[in-house]
Amino acid sequence: MQGFLSPHLQAKEHKGIANGLYVSFYYMGGALGSFLPGFIYNYLGWIAFLCSLGVVCAFSLAFAIMLAKTRVYGVRNEN
Repeated sequence: MQGFLSPHLQAKEHKGIANGLYVSFYYMGGALGSFLPGFIYNYLGWIAFLCSLGVVCAFSLAFAIMLAKTRVYGVRNEN
């Protein structure tokens, strides 16, 4: 993922805070990613679980395509 980030987005100062935020969001995403599917399955059923999984996969694919186009075609804004 870091290969896609612009050098302008990388922390030059307060690297400890940037690292702390990264780790916090990383583990928060992992916790939510393990809790929410179980919650959806228990309360909404198998079909809702599969639909939510499809939405997450579609969003991930769209994001990956957007990043690939930005990287290959140089569409990103370099202000």
